[in-house]
Amino acid sequence: MNSLLQAPLMSGLLFLSVSLAKVIMEPKYGSICGGTWITLTLDGLSVNESELNVALVNPVLPTVLCDIEPLSFHLPVIKCQTRSAHLEGLYHPQLNGLTAHVPSQLRCDDCAFQFSIKHTPVLYHVDPPCGVPGNVIQIYGQILASKYETYDFDVDFIDGPVILKADGWITICSLADKQKRSMYPIQTSHGLGTLRCRVEGNYIGSHNVSFSVSNKGRSLVDKDAWLISAKEQLFLYQTFPEIFSVSPPAGSLGGGMLVTITGDFFDTPATVTIAGTPCPINYVSPQMITCTAGAAGENRRPNGPQPARVVCDGGVFISPIFGDMLATPNDFTQVVVAVNDIPANCSGSCTFQYLLESTPLVSNLDYSVDDAVHMLIHLVGSGLAADLKSLLVEVNQQDCKVLVSNHSNALCRMPLLPAGLYTVTVLVRPYGLAVNASGGADIFLRIVPILTAIEPPVASEIGGLPVILTGSGFDGIKLVLFGLQPCPVNANTSNATIIECTLPVRRGEDHTVHVMVVSEHGSTLFANAFTYDSSLNPVITSLSRNSTSIVGGQTLDIGISSFANYAGFDVKVIIGESVVEIQEQTHHGLSVALPSLTRGLYNLSVFLNNIPLGTKGMEPFIQYSTEAFGMEPCCGSLLVQL
Repeated sequence: MNSLLQAPLMSGLLFLSVSLAKVIMEPKYGSICGGTWITLTLDGLSVNESELNVALVNPVLPTVLCDIEPLSFHLPVIKCQTRSAHLEGLYHPQLNGLTAHVPSQLRCDDCAFQFSIKHTPVLYHVDPPCGVPGNVIQIYGQILASKYETYDFDVDFIDGPVILKADGWITICSLADKQKRSMYPIQTSHGLGTLRCRVEGNYIGSHNVSFSVSNKGRSLVDKDAWLISAKEQLFLYQTFPEIFSVSPPAGSLGGGMLVTITGDFFDTPATVTIAGTPCPINYVSPQMITCTAGAAGENRRPNGPQPARVVCDGGVFISPIFGDMLATPNDFTQVVVAVNDIPANCSGSCTFQYLLESTPLVSNLDYSVDDAVHMLIHLVGSGLAADLKSLLVEVNQQDCKVLVSNHSNALCRMPLLPAGLYTVTVLVRPYGLAVNASGGADIFLRIVPILTAIEPPVASEIGGLPVILTGSGFDGIKLVLFGLQPCPVNANTSNATIIECTLPVRRGEDHTVHVMVVSEHGSTLFANAFTYDSSLNPVITSLSRNSTSIVGGQTLDIGISSFANYAGFDVKVIIGESVVEIQEQTHHGLSVALPSLTRGLYNLSVFLNNIPLGTKGMEPFIQYSTEAFGMEPCCGSLLVQL
């Protein structure tokens, strides 16, 4: 025996005698794809289980491991299965963990193994290229076998001569027809032939397929056998789910109806689309999916032909297989279910129609205030529900409790909402969501402030007094205008139904003015809602004096009606054209220091917030005159000129 063959085999061996220990190795050839079971018969050697391993080595090629079958280490036979070598080559065994019974010189008869393309089974074609789990498929290739090993029909094998692999998932393809308790036939001619098997399990996806031949190993895939999936993955066989029925067959253009799909081999992750529109899934079981249909999108084709899925996932095939070109035209929109991105085959009725006749419509929507905290919403339309439980109304994603409903009218009650524009959803079971009868799917409710009263409704031109607006929809009101003048809002006393603000002075406008409230959602105008009445202005009722010296300096008390209501207001007193210094303000009027003026009769004016006050029962004039306080001499003769 030459040293080249002997050195690998002796690795890890301990020789204790001159007795001869030997190893017998079978078979001599196998598949380059691995899977060949090699039998090593040991004579005069014992096994150390914890250290035992087998490798096949070549001086210039990578080492190939041979996985040991852990069944009976105590027997003088070791079985291991080769891994893939990828290339042809002659290899020799390297054994670790063997101990000779006595010192010896190890002998190995023909201890070499050839990875050979000639002895490699080849897969050329899988027919059909796709189907549901449980289908029988036919594999054409270089079979290198014409009969099966012994098969126990009462045992479910976890491994087998034909397997499908997908994303770490292994599926057995059974060579046995268990119902007939017979094997599917093998047909061969000069090494080429076909074998049939049934795809077990329920995995949905794109699979690689391989088969193993006893004493030969695992199959090689011919390059022309590969297909390309829609996810751009290579595969040989694809399993898909199946659709039997879709219920209901029609529904609202607005979507929202619960769609039930029956079939087989449904699983997660799954997706459902109807006419290209996603249908969010509520529930998935192997035989049923329920989802909530979306609204009919722009890409729907309710009247044009739609392809109905019959084979594969729409990938491009390298081989001349037509794939989706075998799809049949359908005049109605299709429900498409995909599991692991693999669309389901439709073996029953998979159509669904978005129909105007099945669509509830809302033609008018208004509201009113019910009490201090609630509002009533009135809907008018067609196709609404007579049964209160079949109608669900939401405004701004808040439930509006339905009080009354028939096919054309409905009334619901909910908490008051601030002013703004809100989306309304009206679900009529089982038909789906209502749409806007005037066009478009969306239904909106605009909440605007409602003014029921202003207290007081009439006030003086002076302004400055608090006014209270009552109504609804006042949330978020930041600005109130009386005419063109802002009425500062008291945020501490204002809420959704009340606004308190400080009345502005009238500025050259009409006495009756509009009131406007402004929020982030826009403005609302209440026409001619408030009146300024000059007759309610304070008036000058008295003057403590009507004349004074041209020297001035005297105090003048001015009586003013209701002056206590205007404490702190901007006050100005003018005599003639001179602005008078105000010395004191009381609840009853003003005290001012009269200025020095030339002799004459002067008009007195009082302004509150730049509004001139009128008079009542008196004339607002001050007489300025010259006064004599003494004369020298005090007396003289009548006859003499003094």
